[in-house]
Amino acid sequence: FFADKEQVEQLFPFLLDKEWNEFYELCLRKDMKFIEEKIENKYFYFLVTEETNPEEFKPGMDYLDLVIELKD
Repeated sequence: FFADKEQVEQLFPFLLDKEWNEFYELCLRKDMKFIEEKIENKYFYFLVTEETNPEEFKPGMDYLDLVIELKD
């Protein structure tokens, strides 16, 4: 993860946030991975364990997720 000073300043509130910090720590674990799902023009990124079967999860479940909506 590389960032310049301006990007770090923008990220700073997130770095102080407890939930974001927990999410970042999970990202560093070797047994965790991201799974990408595209549903109705939105990309959902689920941070899951290696054992998770993609059919087992749906948006809105208790997984930490990042949603990116594509604008036309």
